[in-house]
Amino acid sequence: MIEVKVWSFIFWIVLIATSFSLIASSYAAVPPLGDANCKEESCDSANCASVDCSFGKVMDDPSSPCGCCKLCIFYIGENEACGVNMNNRECGPGLTCAIQNPGSEYKCVKLETACFKAQIDYDDRKLNGSLGMYETRPRCDDNGDFIARKCQPGSSCYCVDVGNNRIFGESPPSYATSDVAMNCECSRAYQTAAQQDSLRTVQFPHCLPNGNYDLLQCVNQACFCIDSANQTLTSSIQPITAIMELPCYKTNLHTPNYYRPCELERIKAKMLTNSYNRQNITLIGIEQPECSPDGFYQPLMQTKSTFYCADPYGEKIEHFEIEKESVNANSTNCKCARTRYWLTNQNVAKPFCCTNGNYRPIQCRGGVCFCVDPDGNQIGIEVQTDKLTELKCYQQDQYPNC
Repeated sequence: MIEVKVWSFIFWIVLIATSFSLIASSYAAVPPLGDANCKEESCDSANCASVDCSFGKVMDDPSSPCGCCKLCIFYIGENEACGVNMNNRECGPGLTCAIQNPGSEYKCVKLETACFKAQIDYDDRKLNGSLGMYETRPRCDDNGDFIARKCQPGSSCYCVDVGNNRIFGESPPSYATSDVAMNCECSRAYQTAAQQDSLRTVQFPHCLPNGNYDLLQCVNQACFCIDSANQTLTSSIQPITAIMELPCYKTNLHTPNYYRPCELERIKAKMLTNSYNRQNITLIGIEQPECSPDGFYQPLMQTKSTFYCADPYGEKIEHFEIEKESVNANSTNCKCARTRYWLTNQNVAKPFCCTNGNYRPIQCRGGVCFCVDPDGNQIGIEVQTDKLTELKCYQQDQYPNC
């Protein structure tokens, strides 16, 4: 699904850039192509029966007039028989139709995915008493992939890909109360586009810092509003000179020229470099900054001799800076420093960071200490603060500083 959205969005952008017209996919019923009797407004007058679908999912009914009506696909439970022709029935979420033993019948069985296996591991450790108090149960979607929003108890929420790897997008917990408020759609699409090496040839849409699509988008001086969930157009298309008249324009988030601080610096550096290149002059020392998918600065920045952790505007976060010649310089990721930034003015405790802005391997909170992974997630059982030397991650030369 992610790959389809990326390429449909790329096609959509190209159309806007060339003709200022928009073709966007929609989840609403659309009359089939080639049926002259069906028009876009045909579904407005369709006489469709109500659908009760408490134990299944609602889908478009292709056999109804113009495809306007809905039907219910009923779920088959685990270990129940299934097959090819199931008459509007299918295996429920997290299940697949398969043969477990040679010669046996097809049954709905659990998908064996990394996410479902992680859930089983969590449940087992909860039963045997080896689960940490700040660990959270993995959340899987119907396909068995990890859900995009991952929240740490008493800390921030961040985006992950389908394999549970952290990607761009982070938010204070008060602004990420649901998967709707923080859907990470833009972040996941950006990652897919980067993996397909398509970012060099196509302008990618703006993300928000939390990984959602920005409601305001501009392409080649044409600006418009979109729906963050399905990227469909929700406004007229206006020239960039009228960007502030669009209903999705927010003065605390957007700028009259659309571009964000890092993007502006990058554009200026590129224009200057191109100007001198046309004169056969090579500029030395002019670097184009690497920007995040939201157009702001990335967490890790550098001077000639140091790496430092930066906020979205490129300013150093607290004291997090390290010499490039230091032992821990090459492992710097600034994840902890950025989380501290996002938790400013939030009623939650900030994590403890190493000098380079990474998470300190040992975190302490509420009278207990525990080990964490590079993303700040608890690993293993916690101990009382006076017994922290018993933790597997304890190293005398790395605590309390690292």
